Amino acid sequence: MAAACGSSKELPKLHVESRAAVVEAAAPAPATEEAVIDAVVVAFVEKNMASLKKVLSPELGADLERIHRSDPARFWKKSKRLVANVRSGMRITHRDDQTKGTWRVLVKFGNGQEERMIFTRVEGRLLIQEM
Repeated sequence: MAAACGSSKELPKLHVESRAAVVEAAAPAPATEEAVIDAVVVAFVEKNMASLKKVLSPELGADLERIHRSDPARFWKKSKRLVANVRSGMRITHRDDQTKGTWRVLVKFGNGQEERMIFTRVEGRLLIQEM
């Protein structure tokens, strides 16, 4: 790590968890539906409930956290379906009017699966309200 202001002392090293938190906090919020879906997939792959809740509406986040608490292994196992779908390729083929508080999208995956999701904005952040 570089020395601060010409000092020969090194800055204290952050723990790996602290570095990850700093990087995550500095990362901009996803700006498109596709980016939000990608963030969900990353959270599922990393089994990171805190990251997952950052791209979900408060209500959906609370629901999924409750389901996770009741059976974490089953929760992460079921998440693999969406991960596989997204990894097969995805495109949004229909999008409702985004000027409303919430809007629906139809996501088609490369493996032939489809999923409808509802998006919303909370304090300017694009979030999934229903999936």
